[in-house]
Amino acid sequence: MPVKTILEMAKTYVGNVIHACLFYSFNPKLLVGGMHPDEVIQGFSVDWREKLKKHYLPLFREVSELLESDIVVLDVGARGRTLARQWGGLTRKVRFYGFELSTEAECKKMAEEDGAIGIRSTYVPYAVSGRRESRAFHVKRKMTGSSFYDNSFAEHIYTNWRVVRNGSVLDQRSRSEILRTLEVNTVSLDGLLEDGLFKQVDLVKVDAEGAELEILEGAAKVLEKSLAVQLEIDFVQRYNPKNHFFRIDELLHGHGLSLFDFPRFLKAGRRRSPLIVNEIRQYHVDSAGQMIGADVIYLRDPDGPECVSNHQLPVESLIKLSIISFVSGQIEFAMGILRDLSMREDRVKQILEQRQGL
Repeated sequence: MPVKTILEMAKTYVGNVIHACLFYSFNPKLLVGGMHPDEVIQGFSVDWREKLKKHYLPLFREVSELLESDIVVLDVGARGRTLARQWGGLTRKVRFYGFELSTEAECKKMAEEDGAIGIRSTYVPYAVSGRRESRAFHVKRKMTGSSFYDNSFAEHIYTNWRVVRNGSVLDQRSRSEILRTLEVNTVSLDGLLEDGLFKQVDLVKVDAEGAELEILEGAAKVLEKSLAVQLEIDFVQRYNPKNHFFRIDELLHGHGLSLFDFPRFLKAGRRRSPLIVNEIRQYHVDSAGQMIGADVIYLRDPDGPECVSNHQLPVESLIKLSIISFVSGQIEFAMGILRDLSMREDRVKQILEQRQGL
């Protein structure tokens, strides 16, 4: 075979592999991302869309009716209600507690909007950290970027890095401008548990702009029995030098939770480069640059060494874990849990037998 032909074949093969890797690795087509369950299926192939809509969504809705208690979800950094919208329409057996430093009127409005999609929720204007204390809170131009931490560690990002969204370079310095600084009283999740705001927690979501680690450190009792954690993590110093991924990973593994997925990456290019790879439109907008942060999902794995060495999860917890896993995009894992449950739980076995082929 001529060398030219071999090179052309290699070029085509490599190009296809690169395109496939970029599309399937960086396209957030999973069931996370703040969309209604009936909408998230648009990210899958046509065959999978039909299968999800006709079989899996109804299956997990039916499975949720077996629950004797609610799936309790804590959302720290709840502005935008993305997590609530993610669950809307899937099950009525979910109870949300959202925490956002907002006015009582804003919290009431968010709860009303959740109610319109069938979600029972309570939003409270609390600043959550690792313990009860009084501390400074910086309100920034982009409200979702407001934080306990100022911009001193992010200056090198504004100066040297370039973040592109939808073909436009974000003005990170302007978005992070501190408009005012408030003195606020903080609470911890364990403190709220002790106060009786909730009795148990199944899913914890934290998006706190650099305070994720300290919030988790103040939630040891909450995490003891939690089935899942979703949070935003840093690979570089953006807000707080202690809030590094490896510290968070070590803490969560210590509570028996296993890393499952990075559904979304935050990447940055370099400003001094004349090339902006993100502008190559056939690839996903986040496909190039240095990985500086990500969304991450941890689940309690019944087959993991932490669970094997401890007591087996009760049936109620396993049903909840399967539903949370499904909503988190871990469909294979969720179905594996249901298959195992069907071996010792006739109610689950009957539901699966009625839906042959899944």
